[in-house]
Amino acid sequence: MEYLAKYIIILGIAIVCIGIFIYVFNDYLGWVGKTPLDFSYKSDNVRIYFPFGTMLIVSIVLTFIFNMFNK
Repeated sequence: MEYLAKYIIILGIAIVCIGIFIYVFNDYLGWVGKTPLDFSYKSDNVRIYFPFGTMLIVSIVLTFIFNMFNK
């Protein structure tokens, strides 16, 4: 059970770090959700949003970061 507590603490620290990053760099993150490949549809009763372009960029960046630390 001790390993589970360590993972929860690490996850909490990661969430706090991500929150601080978003708070500090909020002005620079205006492009998130507005890339050309993001799909959005709005009508009177329905709102559909699929951020495909943003997910693609985040996936490429995370893959690069994880590959740097893996070697």
